[in-house]
Amino acid sequence: MKMLLRGLFATAMLVASIALMGGSASASITPDPYSFGASDGGAFTSRTILGTSTCRVSGLTGTLRGTTTGAEGSVTAATISGCSGAIVNGRILPPIVIRIINGTVLIAVNVLIRNILGGECLYSGLLTGTIIRGASSITATNPALPLLIELVRTCTRTADVTLTINTGARISWL
Repeated sequence: MKMLLRGLFATAMLVASIALMGGSASASITPDPYSFGASDGGAFTSRTILGTSTCRVSGLTGTLRGTTTGAEGSVTAATISGCSGAIVNGRILPPIVIRIINGTVLIAVNVLIRNILGGECLYSGLLTGTIIRGASSITATNPALPLLIELVRTCTRTADVTLTINTGARISWL
């Protein structure tokens, strides 16, 4: 339990640091604000020693707002399903905090995964990427997303993770 509290504290500090990097609001996202809907989705890919897995991401709820440097917001719900490979199923635990700063994507994420060995693994950390001006798809990766807690054995210490979120918004910056 003490390890879980330390991990959640570290995640809270990460989310706070991302939030403090904000700029003032402007129309850098169209529409502004943008609310995720039924047509939004994406993909979650994980590569570990157990193999490569690809899953669908759906059921997104949350909001993105424009800033002078791009956009910021959070996803308050998301479902991982239809997995192939080493992941049986998973959940993205809310909130997923998203910041886009002059084309740099930062996503703070907590992902709970059940693997083919029966392991239940909570990975937590920061994904990074880039986005081109006017794009509607957000992609970020972490080649070594750390294991926060092993709820049921067996988990890998890190996972090479890519998260893509497809939106109906157009994201830009000044």
